[in-house]
Amino acid sequence: MKNIYYTYAYLRKDKTPYYIGKGKGKRAYCRKHSAFVPSKDRILILKKNLTEEEAFSHEIYMISVFGRKDLGTGILYNLTDGGEGPSGYKYTEEQRKLMGDKRRGKKRPKQSKIMKEKSCLLEMNEQKQIQMREQYPPETIAELYNQGKTLKEIKTIVGCGLTWIRKSLEEMDIKIRHRNDYGNPMDNPSVRNKVSQKAINRGAWSGENNPNYGEGICRDKIIQRTKEVNTGRRKCSQS
Repeated sequence: MKNIYYTYAYLRKDKTPYYIGKGKGKRAYCRKHSAFVPSKDRILILKKNLTEEEAFSHEIYMISVFGRKDLGTGILYNLTDGGEGPSGYKYTEEQRKLMGDKRRGKKRPKQSKIMKEKSCLLEMNEQKQIQMREQYPPETIAELYNQGKTLKEIKTIVGCGLTWIRKSLEEMDIKIRHRNDYGNPMDNPSVRNKVSQKAINRGAWSGENNPNYGEGICRDKIIQRTKEVNTGRRKCSQS
């Protein structure tokens, strides 16, 4: 028989044991346990390299030393005297009734509440999507977009939010246009026209309107004359 078993103890913060167990591999650190599993610094390996029979015997001995709380003989939360594992334990009718009375009337765990809220939210989202499809069909949104309308223009026309517009276009396998689709923004005719118009409106210095027009001057003089114009010391010539 292989010596792969060990016995272990779960300790309270004051270092007294509250559970004695037997196992192999990572059993002592497994979260799927009948007892609360503490942090690693409060898990004590009592004996290593035991056969299963030796591990059972040592488990029985350690439980008898510290005693069981349910029997009023000690400080351990073990429900058996050891030697058979938790799978061998059978609750009595009195214990089942006692556990049922303790749980009765208690609030449901927080996790269950969260799962219920998520389920309700998912159901609401499904109903909302059905309603949105009826009011704002994805086909209509796709048609407007293919006509060159922007997302904000579609929002104004149709009356739905940008999130639904994006979702509809994605559903119709239509790639959303972005500003950088043109590479250089000035390659976009609408952007180029806006920039040109703004330059004309503010009286940009071009041609004879430039104070340095027709003069072969160095960079420093250009900077100086530009500063003079900006401060009002030199007037820009008008054609």
